[in-house]
Amino acid sequence: MPTIKANQRSVDAIKPTDKRTHYSIEGVPGLQLDVTEAGKKSWRAYAPNPAGHRIWRTIGPADAITVGRAIDEARRFQEAARLGDLDPAPKQTGPSRLTFEQIFERWHGHTAEHKKGSSRAEDRRLFERLVKSRLGAEVIGFRPEDRRTIIDALDDIARTHSPIQANRAQAVISAALSFALDEGLILLHPALRIKKRGAEQSRSRDLAPAEIRAIWHATTTIDPSVAAVIKLLMLLGLRRAEVARIERAEIDLEARTLNIRAERRKAWRKGAAANPHVVPLGQKSLSIVIAALSVASRDTPYLFPTRTITKEAPISADNITERFRSIVRQLKIPDCRLHDLRHMVKTGMTSLGVPPHVADRVQDQSPGRGSGKIYDRYEYLAEKRSALELWEKRLLEIAEALPATKSRLPNC
Repeated sequence: MPTIKANQRSVDAIKPTDKRTHYSIEGVPGLQLDVTEAGKKSWRAYAPNPAGHRIWRTIGPADAITVGRAIDEARRFQEAARLGDLDPAPKQTGPSRLTFEQIFERWHGHTAEHKKGSSRAEDRRLFERLVKSRLGAEVIGFRPEDRRTIIDALDDIARTHSPIQANRAQAVISAALSFALDEGLILLHPALRIKKRGAEQSRSRDLAPAEIRAIWHATTTIDPSVAAVIKLLMLLGLRRAEVARIERAEIDLEARTLNIRAERRKAWRKGAAANPHVVPLGQKSLSIVIAALSVASRDTPYLFPTRTITKEAPISADNITERFRSIVRQLKIPDCRLHDLRHMVKTGMTSLGVPPHVADRVQDQSPGRGSGKIYDRYEYLAEKRSALELWEKRLLEIAEALPATKSRLPNC
């Protein structure tokens, strides 16, 4: 019997032959990989019971169970066989027989300990909109056929909505099932390594100066609060929710800074240090904030409030997106999204000599791997202020169709 190494790469590399082949796993006696002529791979294990008879147990398909998981299952089975604590025939019922909706609810509750609220809200939205009607009532995680059920659901989402939406749904499904597998709620992970329905591509849209100028001036025709949010996005390069939900308590007029509290930061996790993201305000961005403060009621905690049926809330980020779409449609600017403004600011700063690590700090992006992520606790406040003031000057030159000055940021 041929032997393969106990790693996933070795398992994935095995090709089918003209007959069914059994492979033993190096260092794991009793565990075998069964490969059919058609290329179907499955795990099985054997162990002697106290009477000396060999007992076989089918663990499951290799496309749903990793080699590490198969080793764990084989060792648990072998220990149970040694103690005489199992029947010769494998049990066909799972430990809990939960529906996928029940699994999702347990996983979603678990993520409250470490995941940001907006991310959890997006998980909920994807489940309710795309997954619940297709998989919510299904009991999955116990049979190899469950994999086909998930693939069919993802294919239906791709046809009905889009391949990218299917990818988002797949991420939620896979995360929930990984949690269930770790918690012993299911026997196998039927969504493991399913091919994505659509190819993920990063945006590469660069706004031309004429387009930037048109968008800047078009904001004068819309609601002042929405216009202020869009202009601040163009000036500061922040995320839409970070601007739309600015709180009055986050504004320090004396220091000329916006201090986005830790819980609103994208990188924040429960239990993390409560450090705000400090954003220096240039002259123009500061004047926009002061103007908004003069309009907003002192009774509201928000800089850009709106009145809902039940309570006062910050202006909706989705409303900002819809109004921006309306602007670019009227201006006939093709393939332009609100998030492109964030790319515009980043590109604009680096083109003016701002080092990438400073631009990352301005936009509250991770500094990457290595010692810089772990040990560098410097706030870069002076460097961020210089970068944003330089970009603000350039943006206003573009807005007024003025020739670009030769100002560049010296090395930080």
